[in-house]
Amino acid sequence: MFFYIGMGGKPNPNGSLFKRLGQHANGALSGDKFCCYVMERLVVPDVTAEQQERLRAGELRLDALTKEYIHTHFGYRYWEAPDGEAATTVEEAVKGGALSGVKPLLNR
Repeated sequence: MFFYIGMGGKPNPNGSLFKRLGQHANGALSGDKFCCYVMERLVVPDVTAEQQERLRAGELRLDALTKEYIHTHFGYRYWEAPDGEAATTVEEAVKGGALSGVKPLLNR
């Protein structure tokens, strides 16, 4: 399964790319559309009856299930573009399925 997250800033520990990836990895549904998409498309369809009961009782949160799913199933890769024009060109190619002929599940 392939997800395209989008373009970020300079790839350094204090830059927006790593901050953005960290937000995506934390599973928080508040303010992070990527986490919401993962929850809607991948987590909720597989919620068990036991988990539903725990959710109803407030013993479990969808944020926690989403974070667990992301940490268990996903890895991240990035490419540093030389400039904005190159980044946009690659972005459009990736969204069109240029990587192994696979279009991303999200952010098409």
